[in-house]
Amino acid sequence: MMRRNKGYVVLMAVLISFIFARPVFSSEMTLDTLIILMEEQNIAFENEVKDIVMDLTSQEIMPNGLKVKSRIKFISKGKKTKEVVAMEFQEYSGGKKKPYKLTKMAIDDGENKWVFDPAVFRWIPSFEEEVYAVDIVDLMKWQSDLTPEAKLLGEDVIDGNPAYLVDIPGDEEVYTKIWVDQRRLVVLKVEYRDSEGSVTSEIFTDIRKVKKKWDLPFKVETKKDGELLQTLVVNSVKINSGISDQIFIPPKGTIWVEAQALAYRDISPEDEMPSELHDNIIMYPDSEITRVIDARSQGAALIVKFRANVKYKKLYKFFEKSLESNGWRINDSFVAKYRKSGVLSWISAEKDGIAVEITIAGADKKRDFVQGVITYYNARQENAK
Repeated sequence: MMRRNKGYVVLMAVLISFIFARPVFSSEMTLDTLIILMEEQNIAFENEVKDIVMDLTSQEIMPNGLKVKSRIKFISKGKKTKEVVAMEFQEYSGGKKKPYKLTKMAIDDGENKWVFDPAVFRWIPSFEEEVYAVDIVDLMKWQSDLTPEAKLLGEDVIDGNPAYLVDIPGDEEVYTKIWVDQRRLVVLKVEYRDSEGSVTSEIFTDIRKVKKKWDLPFKVETKKDGELLQTLVVNSVKINSGISDQIFIPPKGTIWVEAQALAYRDISPEDEMPSELHDNIIMYPDSEITRVIDARSQGAALIVKFRANVKYKKLYKFFEKSLESNGWRINDSFVAKYRKSGVLSWISAEKDGIAVEITIAGADKKRDFVQGVITYYNARQENAK
């Protein structure tokens, strides 16, 4: 439910708790009692709330300073969810800045998760959680994250609100801490420390009543090691508006891309790129991409993180030209400029049923600041009915 380590902590984490306001005396509270109260209210929520529609605004700061503004519409009905995200940021083209807009859509039909790419009018399996607001209706189930080692540490104060502090220890220095409002039993803050020592916190404020019954934070801030990553604001919420199941069906004419798992082996950071990737993408001459930061098989995709000792523009142009010259069809690409010298680019291409997405982040002039992620998978297309 709650994501603990995503590297960049996509971020993106929006957590909301819908509960009955009910005073509980702190002297009587134990962790078992707190869990029972929350579970009772979960059942009440699930029995009463049939569907939810939310309109949200997000501003996310990427690792190297790129600011991405998004307008999000989130729809949930039972186990089904749909989210439409319209992103906007500055694109760098021909030496000039211009607004770049990108719209993505994600659907979870209760069994499978798909992401719609409007650039190629296709539905692609979601290998990572793309949905910004998926945890909106899940935080009230935070107790499912509890381990036998979890404990109620005591009391604290968050933004003037008395809170219970729950600690969920992990391996070594990894931990998760949750602050729960004593009066309303709504989560006020979540903090977790990953295996690399980074501390991410999510702070929930501007709590309002929805339908005069459910407590909802209308503002969420996500920070990593004290630096702001994302601010998310809830603009409106509708409950039980009678959502049709048809809304979770993609438009006619779109294409489904069914991914199939690739050969994969565990590799260490010292290894070269896996041969499956090397042979098909044609890596940069002289092996300048020398170190794999991380490689893993996630879902049906092979995801590789890399860094390269090469100028950003040179690497980006190489990828684009080498793909085209070797018969790859470029589906979409963009280059975004941020701050004075930072650049972010994305390339999507396909060849003989093999799909690849390449994201590169780096500096425009330096040779030691280029890193990226390559997602690589086999694809079989089927026209949506």
